[in-house]
Amino acid sequence: MPIKRDDEYRIISNNIGCIGIDALVNHKQNSLKDWLVQNEVDIAGWQEIGLAQHMFPKHERLAERMRDFRRKQIRVSSSNNRHESIERFQWGGTAVISFDMLANMTRATGADESGLGRWSWLQLEGHNNRRVRVISAYNPCRTKTTQFGTVYSQQKRYFLSQLKDVCPRMQFRKDLCHLIQQWIHNGEAVI
Repeated sequence: MPIKRDDEYRIISNNIGCIGIDALVNHKQNSLKDWLVQNEVDIAGWQEIGLAQHMFPKHERLAERMRDFRRKQIRVSSSNNRHESIERFQWGGTAVISFDMLANMTRATGADESGLGRWSWLQLEGHNNRRVRVISAYNPCRTKTTQFGTVYSQQKRYFLSQLKDVCPRMQFRKDLCHLIQQWIHNGEAVI
């Protein structure tokens, strides 16, 4: 990446393909943290976290894993499918992480209210109470519903349990677009 100017913020988005279960000895996790610091990233949006975080003790969840002595402040909003507790590894999940100055400007965090982990967001507040919402979202790839662990299968099972025979991909678009329209209507900018 090019050198970041003082008047710039760097926001990235990346499908990380699962961060790994082990919170302490985790090469991928440490490499990701190093890369974020080296490239002066202010906000990271991640997809496919791969953790059923509700099954981990608090000190092993993503917010604690991403703490780093090289950063003054950190704010993390992350989500995963909370409707299933099959194993600690779980395909899917999203996160938005703000660091240092933008962590200080983060006024609110949240996630997909359905509990499916389809998106995470944080809201920044700047000069004159201007608000910017940053979203990390993951729309599942279509797979055969016989593939039990895929994100598509997880979401299909959930919707069927709610007596809704819908395509998870189409429902994702419908729900997220509706939410973004609400935020824009309320005067927020959306990234």
